[in-house]
Amino acid sequence: MCSHRSSCSGGQRDRASDSALIMALFVLLAAMLAGVAASLPSGLDENADVSMLQRSLLSPLSSECVNNLAELLLLRQEVKLAEAVEVGRESLSGLNDIGAYLREIRDALTQREAPQEEERTQCTGGFRLVGGKCMLLLLNERKTWGDSRIHCQQIGADLATFQDAGTFAAILDYVKEINGPDKGASVWVGGSDGVVEDVWTWLTGEYMPRGSPFWGTRNNYTPEPSGGTNENCSILYKTDYYYMHDISCTFAAAPLCMKHN
Repeated sequence: MCSHRSSCSGGQRDRASDSALIMALFVLLAAMLAGVAASLPSGLDENADVSMLQRSLLSPLSSECVNNLAELLLLRQEVKLAEAVEVGRESLSGLNDIGAYLREIRDALTQREAPQEEERTQCTGGFRLVGGKCMLLLLNERKTWGDSRIHCQQIGADLATFQDAGTFAAILDYVKEINGPDKGASVWVGGSDGVVEDVWTWLTGEYMPRGSPFWGTRNNYTPEPSGGTNENCSILYKTDYYYMHDISCTFAAAPLCMKHN
């Protein structure tokens, strides 16, 4: 009993093609023997010349017989090649089925993990999930950088930080959504070079990203930060489409609070 339909059908095809080849060879051999018998001289007896008999029986095959035999062998190879191609197609189809099944498993696992991730990053108390972190823009507040940190800490957060362009883009979308044209305010984030001039670090101790697309320009050509020792705090500057600028830490702006844990 075959365990797989393709195995059974493949075996049946092999036996059928083998039988066909054997039958064709048998017919060719019979034709050759008939030709040899017809070529034997008449009246042979036991005293006939042995060498003459050998020449008659062992005469070379005719070119037609040789061509027929070669065609049969080529036909056999073509049949085998066709069977190999068919087996390859069946194997490829099986691999495609396995690939589709594995993708289904991946998608199912992703769907199961998504609610767990959402639950881990659930935001409360007015905070919103922005770039994977819970953030809150206190648009109605206008405070210095230091007072903004204190205000965020009082509600279990601190000024916002980020390291990659994707999170920065999400923050800009959030700020522009909340901070409409009629409520325009620059926004504090948690970066400073107050310890070492021009060494910009986040309040977490990590180095801040520099250059585009994070920092803007002053007067459309001078790259930020550019304020020297008089401007040591980082802000999302309203006038420059909320790209980062350095500015005096005593400037009044709205705090962007973020929960860091």
